[in-house]
Amino acid sequence: MLVKRFQFLLLLSLSLLNTRFIFAQKQERLVESNAGEITVSGEDELFITVEEMPEFPGGQSAFMSYLAKEIKYPENEKEEGIQGTVYISFVIRDDGKVSDAKVERGIRGGEALDKEALRVITHMPTWKPGKHQGKNVNVKTTIPIKFFASN
Repeated sequence: MLVKRFQFLLLLSLSLLNTRFIFAQKQERLVESNAGEITVSGEDELFITVEEMPEFPGGQSAFMSYLAKEIKYPENEKEEGIQGTVYISFVIRDDGKVSDAKVERGIRGGEALDKEALRVITHMPTWKPGKHQGKNVNVKTTIPIKFFASN
């Protein structure tokens, strides 16, 4: 059990390092401002990159522990060997609350996995908000959550 949890955390941490690639896929919806930060156009200003990125309470290791503890592999998908990566995007608001979570890319035939990843993200505690030019701002991020069925 400890080895499986370590493998899950290792894969999750490697996935988190690659989240910048996901942002590049969304460039058709993005505009660059004069200050160099990238924002999504619309009524609420959403930042992708800020001077001080949002932080999960306790840092990245606490975030990985939270995910490892809270994610429950749906039994039916586990038995059928359905696995893969769910990409969830969400906004960390200027007050640190998580909003607008959605599945950006799910797992074919694994709708329960998509729902489980979304459930865990929508129930996260309040984050330390991102800051840009000295004030709290809304920051959009995308994370991969990997599900691997093992015996």
